[in-house]
Amino acid sequence: MSLPVKEFLGHSVLFEIGPIDLPDTVEHAHFYRYSVLKQQWSEKGEAEVTALVAKQATRSAETYSDLMQGLLYGILSEATMASSYCVNDEWAQFIEQLKYYTYTKFLQAKPSTREQIFWIVARMVSLNIKGSDGLILGLFRQLRSGDRSAENMWLVKSLAALLHENQNWILSSPSIIPYVIYAFLRLLSENFLDSSIQKPLVEICIELLRQKYGECSLLGRDLVRCLLEVSQIAEFQQFWNWLLRPTADGPAPVSRLLLTPTPRKYLAMRLTPRMETDLHFLLETCKSAKQNFYIPLFLADNLPSAPADDCGAMIVDLIRYVVACFHPKNSVLVSPVVQRWAFIVALLKHIKTSYCAASAKLALFLDWFFFDPQVDSIMCIEPGLLVIVKSMVNYPNITVTLLDFLLLSRDSFYPPMAAYCAMCIARAFSVSVEKGVIPSIDAILGSPLLQEDVKQTCRSLVSPSGIVDDALINSINSLESCIGTRVTNEDAEAKVEEWLKSIRRISHKVSFGKRELEALANFINGKLSSVILASDTDSTSMIWINALIRKLPQFQDIIPSIDLSSVSHTGEDSHETLFSKLMLDPAAPLSANDIHVLCGSFLTLVGKMEQADPATIEKHSAAMCILAHRISLGQDTMCRFLKDSVFRETANQRFTLILENMLRISDPNVQEYVLNGIKSLLESTEDGHSFTNISTFLLILSGKISPNVRTQFIEVSAALLAKLPASTGNLYLAGLTYSLQTSGIDIPDALKASNAQLFKSLLNE
Repeated sequence: MSLPVKEFLGHSVLFEIGPIDLPDTVEHAHFYRYSVLKQQWSEKGEAEVTALVAKQATRSAETYSDLMQGLLYGILSEATMASSYCVNDEWAQFIEQLKYYTYTKFLQAKPSTREQIFWIVARMVSLNIKGSDGLILGLFRQLRSGDRSAENMWLVKSLAALLHENQNWILSSPSIIPYVIYAFLRLLSENFLDSSIQKPLVEICIELLRQKYGECSLLGRDLVRCLLEVSQIAEFQQFWNWLLRPTADGPAPVSRLLLTPTPRKYLAMRLTPRMETDLHFLLETCKSAKQNFYIPLFLADNLPSAPADDCGAMIVDLIRYVVACFHPKNSVLVSPVVQRWAFIVALLKHIKTSYCAASAKLALFLDWFFFDPQVDSIMCIEPGLLVIVKSMVNYPNITVTLLDFLLLSRDSFYPPMAAYCAMCIARAFSVSVEKGVIPSIDAILGSPLLQEDVKQTCRSLVSPSGIVDDALINSINSLESCIGTRVTNEDAEAKVEEWLKSIRRISHKVSFGKRELEALANFINGKLSSVILASDTDSTSMIWINALIRKLPQFQDIIPSIDLSSVSHTGEDSHETLFSKLMLDPAAPLSANDIHVLCGSFLTLVGKMEQADPATIEKHSAAMCILAHRISLGQDTMCRFLKDSVFRETANQRFTLILENMLRISDPNVQEYVLNGIKSLLESTEDGHSFTNISTFLLILSGKISPNVRTQFIEVSAALLAKLPASTGNLYLAGLTYSLQTSGIDIPDALKASNAQLFKSLLNE
């Protein structure tokens, strides 16, 4: 059946629409249902209409659905007949239809429509209708922070009055309590509500906090943030004191709250549905190249803009949503769309008052103070850190103020947990580097754009409790910069001794507790690891590594938890421990089981090479080079490595790095293992791509060939020439000839004899 749209097109009874706006399809359908009902009820009084409604409500499900849609439209469009249209025996479908108006279209509704929406929701609450809490949440999502417009203030006042009159209903609806307490505390923090609105809000919040603290505590650490912003209101002082008072069984209740992340669903309610949709469009679809157009457009559409408004409150809610709720997928993170940090920078630049600036920074960094990787997501840390790093070029004042805020708030936010906060902030930096949010902390410390005092602030945050001072930092950086330079054993030991003295001096100056020892050990372990991973296995680098090993007992005398003890024992270790052992001491004792674990792990890594990170590949390949000095990898093992990784068609530069590391040693044993593997591969494959790659690697090896394996090298080269096409073979032989002659090695007669015609032509040319 076609809808009678003639009367309907061009205007809307329920919504504010412009001259070019299309009619709302849902309103259109509801209008049609209502027009049919009106024809049936024409010239009937209110009592007769009520009787007809009750009669039709007992018919089929399809008829009942049409009836509910028509009645809802009648309630919203004709206030005088609303009471007659209410069906008091069945509300389920009515509620489903009404959700569209409370969640999606409320802000576009005309004032008269809004009043009727609120009227029917209030009636359901007073009747304790199941499902009415969902409608209340829909209305809460229409509250706009900082908006002092008549429409927004009317909704605040109406909700406050409704829930104040129906406190028993709230107390019997536990699922809605966290939403109510969070929304009302955020409204109270704005400090512009008159007493007629503020008083019922305060009374509701205090009642819920006292009687339903368990439900309120589901808000976690953001409950503390909100209470902190309303702590100047006298009625909250008593509860605040209780929250901070230690109990007989343990720490103050606030400690548990601070350690609990706030669920996303509660934070999301501070954005209207349209604002949330616009924000997702901005951060998932809009290209970063056009962010200077889209971000201002979003802010103009969604931030309160009247002179009396305070956009700072909405900015705080937006930052908290972006940090804790909107966690984009990896595909979005690597795409050229507007990034979270760029949006937050735009929000910070939009703030006008120091009070809002402090609230915004707390919203950005709250999760840093209590960061636990087992509980919190690194995505809550990423935007704040990137704002610090990315602002250094164009907005250095933002970087400076954010670092200062972190340093000051670390000790003052909640003094009884100041040491814990310091550790969590340091942990946030270290985990961010580990997860690849930034390549290293040197992105800040090494920047020429920042003053030295700003870098010192950052060092104080990265280093636990400030125990790693400038002298130690400079000593460590000096040591790292020396790795790879040619020195004598004595020079290397002197530099390591300088580093050791710095640590010893710190240990005498600071009384280390268990946490400080662990934190400093992690710091030094990280530096040692970076030294090892940055090192090749040539003689120069081994001088540095051996110098570290010789001083190991003295390091451990100061800080026992430095994790290098595996060097000195021969029990069953994990493959990571064994690789570290070999890197630190090439002569470390290895059991037969150790060797088995190392080879098995290396082959496992080969199978997952595409997914492995570069640091792991470099460390494993370097350790296998050292192992090759001492044991035979075996022809089968080397053949599988070459076939499955280096010489296959999809091989990448990481495989090249591994083999070049193994060849760089110029050790005859290693070269023999590689040549045996190549020979076996040549006998078992006909893959032309592999032959081309093999010729490249043999050319690399030719310049470093050991006299002990020269004969074997010639045999493998001859076998390769037999496999290569003529054109490729000519190129390979020409390159091989040049390489051998450059190295002062005569061209082997056997190779000349097997390719006499080719050599003759080459010599003639």
